[in-house]
Amino acid sequence: MPKSINPNYIGKSPEFDEIKQLEGKFDTQMSSQQININTSDVIPDISTNPLNIYVPSTFNDTTKVWEDYMGNNNSSSYRGSPSYTTGSSSNNATNITEWVQGNTSAGLRFSHTTCSSGYTGFTVTRYNGTEGRIWEGKSGNWLSGHWSGNCPVAYHEGWLTDQGDRAGTSWIVTVDQYNYFRGYYNGTSYGGTGGSNSNSSYWCLNAGDRAEDSDWACYGFWYYNTTLGTSDRDQVVSYIKNLVGIS
Repeated sequence: MPKSINPNYIGKSPEFDEIKQLEGKFDTQMSSQQININTSDVIPDISTNPLNIYVPSTFNDTTKVWEDYMGNNNSSSYRGSPSYTTGSSSNNATNITEWVQGNTSAGLRFSHTTCSSGYTGFTVTRYNGTEGRIWEGKSGNWLSGHWSGNCPVAYHEGWLTDQGDRAGTSWIVTVDQYNYFRGYYNGTSYGGTGGSNSNSSYWCLNAGDRAEDSDWACYGFWYYNTTLGTSDRDQVVSYIKNLVGIS
């Protein structure tokens, strides 16, 4: 069952943009079906549903738990004080008006995930100050998206990309599998292949053990507990880019 919208949220977000006010007499069964359709906009339109979706409207700013839109696995722990934030359309993402953010001391962990194999992860994230890692493994040497002021980059116990900076502080949509990575930003993309499936830890948002921390902002995390094929992978990327307004 999809989660309800964050009570701290005001206005519209991309994933709830089509919700309409119901007026007058209506059939309750039909209206329920319509609401379910309208609030499913964050679920990519492929045959395989993600195990988890984390979007700003499901972040609990009181408990600091990022609740799973799909109702399966909430974030497992946090450090510092990550927070739900709203604002005008941000940087290069024309539809983003809400996000979760944190300083170098704040982060979240998702202990049910894996960094080894049999997964596909999609993120929408950007630097917001100090520039270290953002998405990283709890242990070992694994990162996805950002490192030392450079993005989009990835290291999975071995580099999948070079170590250049192409996107700066822009929002980037990334897709990550143990031996594949690509980041999308400002009408272009960059990525590579390689790495290793030897890291046995799990995904963390600025909360791993390497102490290369960032000031960060994150719109979302889509986690599939399977290795998506090229066609499905590309369709999910297009869906998320359209959702957040990244060219």
